[in-house]
Amino acid sequence: MTSTHSSEPARETLRREHSVRLVAASEEGCAAAELPGGVYGFTSSPALASPLFATRQYRNFEVHHQPNGTISLVGFVTAGEARQLTSGQRDVVTLMVFPDVDGDSTAIVSLPYDRIAHHRQYSVRNSAAIALQIVPADHALVV
Repeated sequence: MTSTHSSEPARETLRREHSVRLVAASEEGCAAAELPGGVYGFTSSPALASPLFATRQYRNFEVHHQPNGTISLVGFVTAGEARQLTSGQRDVVTLMVFPDVDGDSTAIVSLPYDRIAHHRQYSVRNSAAIALQIVPADHALVV
């Protein structure tokens, strides 16, 4: 069962760490890369060029465009998957990423788009999560 209420403190902490503000009404509908750094918004299709909106809907992912230019997908994974991301592992990691806390997926993660191995259109309207392959930090993809 998804619980948007329980994820809000973790989201707020990450937003402060990333120094992002909610996308303004005049910026809605633009992709994160088209917006200035320091903005976040929500999208039902977390591909890099997907439009961001200020209102979170059911199964929407949060996307951050940090002031340093990093654009990342925010989601929730299991504690084991989160450990894989931070273990210094040299292999590609496959994750099931949820847009909100869901079952055992309670660890919030920020996944820079340059570490996501597949940049294709994802639709989450009919599924609870997306499967992503994440490359090690020192092998980031060039976008």
